[in-house]
Amino acid sequence: MTERSEPNIGAAKDRTRAESDALVLDHVRKTTGGIIPPQIRLMSRKAGTRTTFMAHKRQTVDEGPLSAREASLIALAAAVVVRSRDRIRTHAAAARKAGATEEEVVQAALIAGYVAGTSPLRTAGEAICPE
Repeated sequence: MTERSEPNIGAAKDRTRAESDALVLDHVRKTTGGIIPPQIRLMSRKAGTRTTFMAHKRQTVDEGPLSAREASLIALAAAVVVRSRDRIRTHAAAARKAGATEEEVVQAALIAGYVAGTSPLRTAGEAICPE
């Protein structure tokens, strides 16, 4: 697995939930090219929620045998299947940042569309290839 730079959100016992949440939000901005997904903005309304969610993400996505590029491409494909424009943009940006080529981003979206049917491809096309 490729090493990823992620804030150590649980390291300081005296860190407040708000401080931990701020670290997480900063990390999300850096890894998504400044895009803050609506669900992350919603989580910021309750202290600690964002930190807990990101800890879950770290355990399920970041800590494992897949590289950051591979995990981002899989997340992109899942976003295409659920037809979430924001998540498609977020995961496409993360995949590119992790070293995925534009051809790999497009292929991940096309594979997802093939598996799920062509309806999600319209959403992916609008998010990845705007006019």
